[in-house]
Amino acid sequence: MSARVLLVAAVLAAFFVGGAPLAAQTAAPRLDVTWSSEGPLANVRIVAVPPVAMRLETKGREAVLRFARPVAAFEAGGLQRDLARFVESVASGFDTLVFVGTQDTVPTLRREEDGVLLVLRLPERPMADETAPDGIAVERAERRLQRLRAVLEAQSGQTDIARGRLARLAQEDPSDAEALAQLASVERQIGRPLRAANLLARAAALDPRNPDIAAARADLARLDAASVRIEPEYRRTSSQEKRYLVGTTAEAPINLAWRATAAFDTAQLDSPGVRRTNGQSGSFKGGRQRGAFGLAWRGDEGTRVHSQLFANAERVGAGLSADLVGDLARYSLGVELARPYWDFSESLVAGGTRDRVFAEYGERTFLGLDLRMRAGLSRYGLPGLSDGARSAALDGELRLPLDGLVRGASLAYAFDGEYPWRIARASDPTSAGAEYRPVPVRYREVHALLAGYTLDFKRAFDASWPIVADFSAGPAYDRYGHRGGPLLGASAAWLGDGSLQGGVRSGYGRGVGRDSSAATTIGGYLTWRM
Repeated sequence: MSARVLLVAAVLAAFFVGGAPLAAQTAAPRLDVTWSSEGPLANVRIVAVPPVAMRLETKGREAVLRFARPVAAFEAGGLQRDLARFVESVASGFDTLVFVGTQDTVPTLRREEDGVLLVLRLPERPMADETAPDGIAVERAERRLQRLRAVLEAQSGQTDIARGRLARLAQEDPSDAEALAQLASVERQIGRPLRAANLLARAAALDPRNPDIAAARADLARLDAASVRIEPEYRRTSSQEKRYLVGTTAEAPINLAWRATAAFDTAQLDSPGVRRTNGQSGSFKGGRQRGAFGLAWRGDEGTRVHSQLFANAERVGAGLSADLVGDLARYSLGVELARPYWDFSESLVAGGTRDRVFAEYGERTFLGLDLRMRAGLSRYGLPGLSDGARSAALDGELRLPLDGLVRGASLAYAFDGEYPWRIARASDPTSAGAEYRPVPVRYREVHALLAGYTLDFKRAFDASWPIVADFSAGPAYDRYGHRGGPLLGASAAWLGDGSLQGGVRSGYGRGVGRDSSAATTIGGYLTWRM
C-alpha cells in the first residue's frame, strides 16, 4: 500500500491514555439467569456480573442480547428443560445470547436496573407444534439451532463454516425459506451478490409475506443500484506543498451481470518547487485532470472482470483486472498500460503515466487474522520519456482483532516496499556536468506497527445513529531512507439505510512517504445510491 493508505490504516489515543491497558482488562462478565413460569407467561431475568452495556433486539420469535464485551459461556440446559413450552433453543457465543421461542411465542425484552427481563408469552390458541408428532417438533428445533449457530459463526468471521452449515440445511429441505435467506446473507458477506439475490428470490417465493426476507431483498437491491461517489481530499506537506483533489466515480447496472463504470479526478497543486521534464525547477500552481471509462462483468461465483480506458491531456491507456472470490480468500490479477499517475508531483505536473502488472491476495486465517498482500511490476513514463523508471513493489497488511479483550480493538503490521532496478538519468541544465532523475523513484521499505480501534455507535451505545468511527496510531520506519515517524489516522462514516452515505477522515505521517516531508491529509466521501 502507499504511504497515504498507511495514514488511514488502523489506535484511538484513549486506547492508550484513557482506557485500561490490555493486561488490566477484567475477565469476561458472568451471566446470572433466573426464570419462572405461570400460565401463559414465562419470565427470564438476566444479570451480567460485573454489569456491562447491552443492546436488545426482538424479531419474530427471536430475542437477541448483544453485550458490549464478550461474556462467559452460559449453560442453558436447565432453562430449556424447565421452560420447554416457551423456549425452543438458546444459543450463546462470544458477545451474543439468542433465545428462540416455541412456535407463535411472543418475546418481549425490558431493561431493569441491574439487568434485563425477557418475557415469553404463549398464544391463547394451542401451539402449532403441539399437534405435530414429537419427531417433527424435534427436527424443527434442531434445524433452528443449526441456523442460529450459523449466524454466530458468520458474525465471528467463520463464513466458510457458516456457509457449509446453511448449504446442508437448504439441501436437506429446499422449502426452508429461513435457511435460504441466511445463506444469502453469508454469500453477500463473502462477496457474491448475484448468488445472494438468487437465494433471496427463492426464499421470497417460499415465504412471500416474510418481512425480513423482503427487507433483505430491498437492501441488496439498494446496494446494487446505480451510484455516484465523490471524494474530496486536501494534502499539505512540511515543504509547503498543497494539493486539492476531488475524485468522482460512478457505476450503473446494464443488467444483472454487466455494469458501466466511470471516473473523473481533478487536482489543484500549489508547490514551491517542482522539476519539469526539461530539467528546470520552479514553483507551480495549476490544475490537472484525468478520467476513466469501463465495463465490468460479474459472475455468480463472485468473479468480477473489469476493463477500462484511461486518459489525461497527453495519452490514452487501458487496463484489465479480475477478482476471484472464495469462501475465505480473495484473489486479484490485473494489467494497466499508460494509466495517469499522480503519486509524485513531477508526474502530476507533466502528465506522467504508469504501466503495471499486479497480483493481490487476501484471506482470513486462523485466530481471525486478516492477511492482505499485493505484488507488482511498474514502469513510469513522462511525455518524451516512455521508460523513466522500472521497479518492483510489494505491500501488505496482517491484522489481528482483539475483540476477546476489547471490542473493536486490533493490532496490525503494515509493509510498503518499492525496489527500482532501472532509473533513467538526464543532463541537469542548471549544473554543468551534473545529472538528475526525471522520475524521482527511490528505494522504499516502510514497516509500521499500528493499533486500531473501531467504535460502532449502534452497538456500543444502543443508539439509533448508524455511525462507525475508526482510530489508529503507531510508529513507522523506512529502512532505506533511515527515517521514521508516527502514523495517525481517524475516520467516521454514516452508514444509514437511505440513499446517502458519507464520511470524513484525517491522517498524519512523517518521514515514510516518497520523500522526507511530513504530510497531513483531510478528506471525506459522499455516496448517492439511486
